[in-house]
Amino acid sequence: MIFFTLFPLVLKQRAEIIHINNGGYPGALSCLVMAVVAKVAKTEKIILTVHNIATKRKGLFELFVDCLIRKGVDFFVTASKEASLALCEKRGFFKDRMVQIYHGINSPYQINFSENPSIHRNKKVRQLSMIAVFEERKGHRVVLKALKKLLVENPEFFDIKLVLVGEGPLLKEMKDLVQIENLGNNVQFLGYRNDYTDFLKNSLFLLNPSIGYEDLPYIIIEAMSLGIPTIGTDVGGIPEEIENGITGIIIPPKDVDSLVSAMHLLLSNAQIRLEMGENAQKRFKK
Repeated sequence: MIFFTLFPLVLKQRAEIIHINNGGYPGALSCLVMAVVAKVAKTEKIILTVHNIATKRKGLFELFVDCLIRKGVDFFVTASKEASLALCEKRGFFKDRMVQIYHGINSPYQINFSENPSIHRNKKVRQLSMIAVFEERKGHRVVLKALKKLLVENPEFFDIKLVLVGEGPLLKEMKDLVQIENLGNNVQFLGYRNDYTDFLKNSLFLLNPSIGYEDLPYIIIEAMSLGIPTIGTDVGGIPEEIENGITGIIIPPKDVDSLVSAMHLLLSNAQIRLEMGENAQKRFKK
């Protein structure tokens, strides 16, 4: 049905290039069908952008679909090297068809360290931020467990404020967990906010502890532009954004102890935190 809906539209347009923007791979059926339609309509160039890490192939039907996509698509565009690699290793696509382009942003919020190098050093509130949709893959559960352990083992951090920005299916469960762990004085749920960068730029560092299905998070790039270091996981393209020990810290996914150690380091050592923030902004500009 999708094929017969799209085919006359493609024929009518007679486009030389068709760019298909897919969330992941295999992703949306309509995107895959469009690639086949474009090939049948003899479109000169077909480009498929994949915004996440491909999943492993399941069954003969997906093998058949991959064969059609392999024959039809001229170039795959990904935001990270890891995403390109996954398309090749998990789906059998050709390396010479991969085009990797990092996300970019125009940030009006950049902080000039050369004019005011102590801007992060003088923050009075020890605020941390996590800005992500409330889904299991984002790692909110790991963050709350790590925060609890950090506070138990280091009571001097009693005044830490963790700001959680976002909405999603896991929101109520995480609010319940905060109550169970007696973290109400340390965790603030802000919901969806258009002004999330205001909270980010007033934070000591960003937490991005994804546990799976991640490509190249925009929020880390925004933190870099602000001179904010990030604690992230070795998932997807995150290690391509964060230079471990230089612009932030990379930890294994789901590792509560490693997250506690990383948070303790950045909370207790302002010099390291500031240097990582400066390095992150330099990397962003470069």
